[in-house]
Amino acid sequence: MLEAISYSSKIKINDIPPQWLSKIELYYPELPNFPVLYIHKYVKAHRIYGFPVAISSTEMNDEGLLNITFEVLSNFDLNEDDEIKNSFADDLKERIGASDKISKNDIDVMCKGDQDYIKFFKKLWEPIEEVYGKYIPYGKFCEELYSIVRFVAAFQPKTGKQSEMRMLYNFMSIFGERIEVSVEGKWEFCDFYLIPSYTDLLNKNFSDFPKFQKLFYAMEKVHNLSFISVIKIGKSTPISIKCQKKAFAQNKETFTKENLENWVENGSITEDDKFYIERLVDAFNRLPRRAAFFISSIFITFQKPYETWNKEFFIEFYTSDKKGISPKVVACFIQQGFKNTAVIPIDTWVKSFYEGALNINDNITFFNAFNDIGKLERIIWLSSQANKTNIRQFFNTLWCCRYGTKGNKQLRKQNPLACYECNLREVCKGYKNIENRKIYIAEGVVNLSNLFNTLSDDVLFICEKDNNIPKKIYRRSKKEYYLTDEFSGYLLEDNKTLLHNKVVLVDELLQSISPAYDTSKFNSFEFSEL
Repeated sequence: MLEAISYSSKIKINDIPPQWLSKIELYYPELPNFPVLYIHKYVKAHRIYGFPVAISSTEMNDEGLLNITFEVLSNFDLNEDDEIKNSFADDLKERIGASDKISKNDIDVMCKGDQDYIKFFKKLWEPIEEVYGKYIPYGKFCEELYSIVRFVAAFQPKTGKQSEMRMLYNFMSIFGERIEVSVEGKWEFCDFYLIPSYTDLLNKNFSDFPKFQKLFYAMEKVHNLSFISVIKIGKSTPISIKCQKKAFAQNKETFTKENLENWVENGSITEDDKFYIERLVDAFNRLPRRAAFFISSIFITFQKPYETWNKEFFIEFYTSDKKGISPKVVACFIQQGFKNTAVIPIDTWVKSFYEGALNINDNITFFNAFNDIGKLERIIWLSSQANKTNIRQFFNTLWCCRYGTKGNKQLRKQNPLACYECNLREVCKGYKNIENRKIYIAEGVVNLSNLFNTLSDDVLFICEKDNNIPKKIYRRSKKEYYLTDEFSGYLLEDNKTLLHNKVVLVDELLQSISPAYDTSKFNSFEFSEL
C-alpha cells in the first residue's frame, strides 16, 4: 500500500555556488504542478519517496558559497529518524549535483597527465568559473528507473526540453501511481506519481504498481517477439545483449498494423497487452522507436545490470551495430542515473568539441583519452550550452563547435577565422593541427572550381576577403572546396590583412591580421546588434 505524502521537513545543503540557483529546477515552468526532483529509495526496509517543494532560505558563508535550506515533502516523517533523513538528504544532494561537485583540481585526473589537455581545460575553466562558480554540478541527477524514462523522452524531441518534459510527465501519469499530497492543508496542487524503484525492477516486485506491472509483462512479450537478434559484448566472458532484427516503424499506425495487430491475431499477445504497448507509444509522443528504446533499456539490465558496467564493456557496447537500442540513451542514463563516471553520451556538441578543440577523430580515441569522462562531459556540455546561447563570457570561445553556414549545414570546425576569434587558441590542440597548414588568400568572390583544379592538394583552406577584411573560409575535401564558415568574419570590421592572392601558412595569415574584436568593451546594446 503506497502512503500519501503527509510530512514536511527542512534539509540544509551547504557550500553551493550562488550561480547554481538558476539551475536548481524544482518544477518545469510548463508543468507547474509537476515536481521534477524525484526521490524514491529503500532505507531500513522502508519505502521512502518524496521531493523538494521549495527553497525556504539561503545564507552565504565566509567562502562565498550558499547554504540552502529546502522544504521537502515525503511519505515518512524524516524528523523521526536521523538515518532516514540523512539518506533522503544524500539523494537531494545527488539531484542538484552537490554530492560530487567538479572543481578545477579534477582536471589533472581527467586528462591523465596530458599537459596540453590540462592547459586547455584550465584555460576553459576561467569562463566556466565566472558563469557557474567554483564548482559545477555532478551527481546522480535522477533515480535509476526514472532516469531511463527521462532519457528515452530526450531522444530527438520535436521541441527540445518542452517535448522531453511532456513525455516524462505523460509516462509518469499513465504508468505511475498518483500519490496524494496532503501536508497540513498545503501543497495539494502537487501532481506526484510514483513508479517502481530500480530495486523493484530487478526483483520484479510490482505489487504496489499495478499499471506498471501490466506494462512490464506486455513489454516482456514484445521483447521476446521482436528482440530476436543477439550481439556479444565482452572479451573474456561475453554477455548476450538482445536487439531487434528489424526496427519498429517510424509511425504508430504502421507499427500497430505490422506488429501489434499481427501478434494479437496469432495469439502472441492479448488485447490488454496491445493496449498497454499502444499507451507506451503514446506516452513517448507516438514514436514506436522510442518505445523500443525503453523496452530494450528495461531488459538489458537483466542481461547485464547497469551498475556493473565498466569502461571497456561500455565502449564495446556503444560502438557495436544494433537495432532497437539507442546507445546514446543508454549512455545518458548510466552516466546521470547510475552515476557512472566512465560513461559519456556522444551528441553533436560532444563530437564537435572533441573533433575541433581536442583534435580527436573518433569516439574510441576520445573515450580512452581521459579518465572520469562522465565528469568531463559536464564541462563540455555546460561550455557548449553557454557558447551556443552567446553568454558573454563564452562569446569568444569554441567557435569551432558552432555551425558556420546558413541553414546550419556545416560545423565550422577549426579554421583560420574561427580560431582567430577564440580566446583558447594558444592552448588548443585543434588550432595546433592547422596552424602550419596552407591557405590561399583571395580578394572578392572566388571561383571554387578553378581554384580546386589549380591549387595544390596541400592547400587546405581558401580565405575570401572583402576590402582586405577576411570574410569567408572554404575547406578542401576530396572533390571540392566547400564553404565552412561565413559567420566568423562578421565581427571583423576593421581587422584587415594585406596578404593577397597568395598561399601562406594559417598562422602567418593570423599574425598579419590586426587584433581581434574585444567583446568585453561591448555594452548590452552594442552586443545585441551583432
